[in-house]
Amino acid sequence: MSLAENKQVVLRFVEEICACRVASDLVNPDATFWSFRLGTVSRQQFFDMLARTAPIFSKPVKLTIRSTTAEGDRVTVEATGDGTLKDGRKYDNTYHFMFEVKNGKIQAMREYNDVRLATGLLGDGKG
Repeated sequence: MSLAENKQVVLRFVEEICACRVASDLVNPDATFWSFRLGTVSRQQFFDMLARTAPIFSKPVKLTIRSTTAEGDRVTVEATGDGTLKDGRKYDNTYHFMFEVKNGKIQAMREYNDVRLATGLLGDGKG
């Protein structure tokens, strides 16, 4: 796939996740996801975590893409979030995602963010 096509897959995935939709058609079955809060998890564990987290927000978190870069099979996304928990607390994190794309689908994602903010407001993401 071309760099532009890889970017499109990643941006569509981010859009679907932000809308609280499971984008399983965009993810390889053996894909992995990593973050400071979760460590490395499987595709299913990642989607399960999203399902547990989504209900604590008053509406889906809006991500504003600041930049994207594509090289080889990698696409990076720098973004800022705008979210509000149901209890009224703001959740406005800053993110850097590194995606690997294989055969037109997400093969791996690594998420970097303000882990203190995430853990303080969302917990460790494992329960």
